[in-house]
Formats: sequence, C-alpha cells, structure tokens
Amino acid sequence: MMRARVPLVLMTALAIVATPRDAAARRYTLAELVAKVNAAYPGVQAAREGVEAADAQLSQATRLWWPTGQLTFGITGSPNIRCLPSTIDCVQTNVVDLRSNDQVLPFHGVAFNLGINLVQPLYTFGKIEAARGAAKAGIDVARAQVDKDRADVTFNVTRAYWLLKWARTAMATLDDGKSRLKEWVKRINDEIDKGKSTYTENDLVRIKLALDTAELTSLDVEKARELGLSGMRMLTDDPDADIDEEDLDISEPMEHPLGFYEDAARVHRPEARMLAAGTEAIRNAHKLQVANLIPDLGLAFSFTYAYAQSVDDPQNAFMNHPNALGAGLALVVRYNLDVPMRLANLSKAKADERVLQQRRRQALGGISIEIENAWLDARAARRRTDLLAHSEKVARGWYNAVDQNLQVGVAESRDLVDAARNFFELRMRHLQSIMDVNMATTALKQAAGVLVQ
Repeated sequence: MMRARVPLVLMTALAIVATPRDAAARRYTLAELVAKVNAAYPGVQAAREGVEAADAQLSQATRLWWPTGQLTFGITGSPNIRCLPSTIDCVQTNVVDLRSNDQVLPFHGVAFNLGINLVQPLYTFGKIEAARGAAKAGIDVARAQVDKDRADVTFNVTRAYWLLKWARTAMATLDDGKSRLKEWVKRINDEIDKGKSTYTENDLVRIKLALDTAELTSLDVEKARELGLSGMRMLTDDPDADIDEEDLDISEPMEHPLGFYEDAARVHRPEARMLAAGTEAIRNAHKLQVANLIPDLGLAFSFTYAYAQSVDDPQNAFMNHPNALGAGLALVVRYNLDVPMRLANLSKAKADERVLQQRRRQALGGISIEIENAWLDARAARRRTDLLAHSEKVARGWYNAVDQNLQVGVAESRDLVDAARNFFELRMRHLQSIMDVNMATTALKQAAGVLVQ
C-alpha cells in the first residue's frame, strides 16, 4: 500500500513559522500522551476515587456482622435521701423519710447511670450476604467506570494527536501548493506585461482562483491545527505540550476479524461489564427483600451500673434502686412488623430484575451493531486509503509533467489548473484518509473495550 509522507524538514520548517512554541516544550509520542492522561486526567482520578467509595460500601456491608446497640451515660446531682428502718421489718417496709426540703435540695452528692445494650447477629437468613453481594457488584461497576473514563480520554487525546499531525502535514502540502501557484501567477503576469501571447488574462484568472481556493482551505486546516493543539494541551494539563515530529502514517494494521472484536466486547467493554455487575446487584437486592420477610436471630447483652451518692438503696424489691449493678445475656428474635411494606418491596425488586434483564439484552444488541459499524468503517477507510494513494501517485505525475511544460512555456492554463487542483485535492484527501484510518481503528478498539489495558 502506498503511504503518504511529508519530508521531515518541510514539516519542521512549517511548524516553526506557523506556530511559535517554547523551545523547552515537551514533545510527546502518542503512547506517552495516552500514559499521561490515563495517570493524571481529573476524570480518571475521580473514577478511581469512586472505587475507593465502593470499597468503603463493601466494608460497611461486612461490618453488619458486628454487634450493634447503644451506650448511655447520665450524670446529675444526688439528693440526701435516707431510709428509716420500720419497727416491723426493715427489709420489706423501709420507707423514705422526706422530712424537709433541705434533705432533697440542694444536691448533696453525685449520681450517674451507665447502660450498655448490644445485639450480636447470629443468623440473618442471607440479609448480610445479599448486602455484601450488592456491594461487590458496586465495586465492579466502579472499576468498569474507571476503564470507561480511561477509554474516553484515550480516544480524545488520540483524536487530538492525529488531528494536529494531519493539520500540520496538510498545511505543509498547502504551503507548497500555494508557493507554486504564486510562482505561476508571477510568471504568467510577467508574460502578459511583456506583451507575449503565450498566456491570456483568462489564464491568469484561473491560476488566481486556484490560489484563492488554496487560501480558503488553509483557513480550515489552520483552525483544525489550533483545535488539535489546544485539545491536547487541555487533556494533558500541560500548556507547553506538543507532539512528536514523526510523519503522518497509518499507526497499526487491522488484523482481526469482526468476531474477535464482538467477543472482546462481551468481556472487556466497560458498559458490558457494568450491565453484568448491575444484574448481579439487582439479583442481590431481590435476595435481600426475600430475606427481609424472615426474622433475625441474635444474641442480646445488657449491662447496667447506677450509683447515687448520699442516697440509701431501699431493700424493697418494688421500689426504684438508685444504686444498682446488673448484666444480662439472652437469645433474641428480632422482626419489624411492617410486612405489607416488605411484600411491596419484594414485588418491586422482582420487577426491577426483569426490567434490567431486558435492558441488558437491548444494550448488548446495540453494542454488537456499534462494533460491526466501527469494523466496517475501519475496513472501508483502509480501502479508501489504498485507492487514494494510487490516485495521488497518478495525479502527481500529471502535475509534474504540466509543471515542466509550464517552465518551457508550452502548458495551457486549463491543463495547469486542472493538474494542480487534482493533485492537491487528492493529496489532501489521502492525508485525510490516513487520519480516518487511525481514528476508525481507535474507535473500533474503543467499541470492543480493548483501547486501554
């Protein structure tokens, strides 16, 4: 296959004249650009933090096995309360003698109460396991999101790289064409001024129109060059970044059949992985709602310690005891009596699972069509490049022959304009096709989920 190349000296000279750059600017290869944005682009960094958040959710679900409960502690002043022994039975008939307010207020000491109640889950009939399964699916989604953001920024920086390289190469071609057209305008104009009949005013007009067309095309190419440069610098967060000076060429061959990319997408494409993880999450949500209909078994532990200074502890079991120490341990069954709401949540979980299954089928079908379209685009772009390479070669021969005839004054202006227009048009289309091949290959790899490792 014929591949278009522009002399390195010409591209370098054009870059120096057209785009002033810092002498210390860092020049990146495509691989270096991809590595830089994958490591430091804010969107990728944010997605990586999302993985940390998903890990924390899994930790929360795992800690549901830990005991839960409450600890209460209160402190206040203690009044002066004494028990007077009864003449009958001090143990059973003690009473509190509140003979004056001075014995109650003001405070005569400190009183506090410490209480601890804990419940250790023993068996939840799958509630915690379902929560952990959903959290693990969330981690898979977060990791797939990282790869999706990496693929997106890789595609964007690749597009900026090839756009900038194409624009500089195309500008070099246009500058060469414009310089030759200016030479022809001057030659024909001089011939007309000298009164020679070799060329006419119509010949001069045709050449000038061709020159104006080249100038107009240069405006679009210059805009593309600036967009590619600014986009690349924005993505790399480097205001002085630039690209290497390698020639514009096809980066890599398309070696695999369509089936390879379709199979790769099922395993590697982030969206497909998100769908799989989402299906797993909704399945665990269904399991959780089923488990919520069953009570939990646990072990309950309680501890109480109360103390009131300057207060006697009555010996009557039916009275409050301001000074107490106690603990308890029991097997408990815990169940919230919101059964109608739980049944409704179960029905919703079943419906959500069915919805996601159908959405996944729909999305996978769309991904398959997208991959086939990208594969066909890449194949067509390569065939187009081969045809344009051959056409450019033929047009170059015609252009050189007419140019030589112009030097000896035997070329007609119509042939000159036609030859120049065809050559430079085909040259520009060939350069565009090379960029299209590289971007079509990039788009195909992105669709298959193999653009980044």
